[in-house]
Order: sequence, then C-alpha cells, then structure tokens
Amino acid sequence: MGRGRILIKSIILISVLSILCACSTSSDESVLNEQLIPVEGKGSVWTRDTRATTALQDKVISSEITMGMFAFRSDESTYGISNPYTFTFDGNGSFTHSGEKTLSYPIKTSVSLNLFSYIPYNDSYIDFSSSYDFTVKSSQIEDADYLASDLLYGTFTGALESNRPNISYTHKLSRLDFTLTIDNTVAVEDMRSATISIVGIKPTVKFKPSDGSISDASGTEVDIPFMTIPSDATTIRTYTASVRFPPQLIETGDFIKITLNDQKTVITVKRTSDFTTTGGTYYTSDYNLTATAVSGGGASVKKFDEVNITGSATEQ
Repeated sequence: MGRGRILIKSIILISVLSILCACSTSSDESVLNEQLIPVEGKGSVWTRDTRATTALQDKVISSEITMGMFAFRSDESTYGISNPYTFTFDGNGSFTHSGEKTLSYPIKTSVSLNLFSYIPYNDSYIDFSSSYDFTVKSSQIEDADYLASDLLYGTFTGALESNRPNISYTHKLSRLDFTLTIDNTVAVEDMRSATISIVGIKPTVKFKPSDGSISDASGTEVDIPFMTIPSDATTIRTYTASVRFPPQLIETGDFIKITLNDQKTVITVKRTSDFTTTGGTYYTSDYNLTATAVSGGGASVKKFDEVNITGSATEQ
C-alpha cells in the first residue's frame, strides 16, 4: 500500500511538472509566430529634388525603386532575423515588404529593432559590414536610370509595433541641375533630339551599409547623357534636367557637351576653374545657346562661352 501511494504521488508530481513546463514554453517566442506583426513604416527625404518638370524623390521616396534593409534586435539575439530585407514604397511615403522574407517585430515588447536602410536595393549587398561598389548609370536620360543612380541612406533606432519606423534619408551623391535655354537666334527645330551630357565623370564609389559612408570617386572617366531635347520640339526654349554622380573634382575644361542629332556636331561647355563637389549637395548651372555655337555643322566641334556653376545648396 505504501509503495502504491508513493507511485501515485510520483505520477501526479510528474504530471504537474509537465503542465508547468508546458505553460512556460508557450510564452517563448518560437511558438508565437502566428502573432508576429510585419514591420512597416514611412520614409522621407527632407530635401528639394527636381528633374525636368517632374519631381523625383522630392521628400517622398519614389514607388519605382526598391529599398534594402538590414535589421538587428536590441537584445542582440538573431532569432527571427534573416538579413537583408527588401521593401517598396507606395508613392505616399509608406513602405511594405516586397521580397520573400518578412521582417517582424519581436514578440517581447522590451526588444526593439535597429534598422539600416539604403536605396536602391542591390542583391549583392549581403554582408552588413562590407563595402560594395555603387556605380551610377551610364545614361540618366530615363527617369528609372536617374533614380537608380540616386544613392540614399537612412537609419531608425528602437522600432517597435508601438513606435513604427519613420526613416529620414539623405542623398549620398552630388547632383547637377542644368538648364539649357535656346536663344531666339537658334531655331528650336535645329535642336531636336540633341543630347546633353556631363563630361569626364568618375562613376563609382565604395558604399558601406553599416554606416552609409562612401569612398572617393573612382573608375574610368565617362560622359553621362542626362537630357534629350524632344524630337517634336517647336516653341519651348528652356529645358532643365538633373544628373547624379559621385562627389569629385570637376577640373577646368570640358564640362557639358551637347551632341546634335547628326551625331557629328558637338557643342562643348567649359569650366574656367577646378571645382570640387560634395555629397548631399546639388549645384545649378545655366547656359544660353546662341547661333554662334551651332554654326558650321558637319564634323566641327564648337567651343563656346565658358560657364561656371552658379549656385549650390545642401540636400540634407
């Protein structure tokens, strides 16, 4: 009888302990995945950004690009983390997941997320602490290529379901806003399909996702076309467009070239002195195209009035 009672008590004790263990385990994050809330938020650029008559990423991030993100828990655990992640914007500043992986807020309300975000996404950027090549597009005439050349970086610390991220981005590269005015001495029809390019640009920097830093510009110097006069232009005489490029020294000499539709006549705008651009800054330059610059035709290369960058402003 005594041994029977001991056996029964042992069974009851084991059962009670099992129930207690089950209760403890049920509060662990690993069995609460159905309660995970995906990370969503907002992103903005606190700067002016214009391109021709269309504002691209003027405070609101474009919906045409993909954002990359690295996320880390404040408790340094890697549970639930599978970097990197991708998001897209809705055109009104809000972002949501776009890839196969979903980043969720930790179940523990005492644990937050620290976010490191860059635009545009590059699938080769897989190591948070490494540095990677970022090269602007060889042509930025199309808006998509301009956007793909606009390197943005932003962070947010302490993201929670109750403190959703609102990431403020900064432009890492330089920008030139160039305005071409066709003088009344030139027929607009003669400038149809002319292409405007910035000359002698080093197109590459090393970019580090962990802190957003970039290296000095490198690579073989290239000319980057960024604006074309419409093929049906008739009365409009002023055209403005922007081009993105790594911060660098712009040396005295050829600065902008205008290639006419015949692909032979090239009009060159020159700078009169060396000039160094900086990241997160845009520069403006204007030129009035006169008949003197376009006379001759054929294979001639025309050099005309020298111009300087007329102003600058920070983008941050």
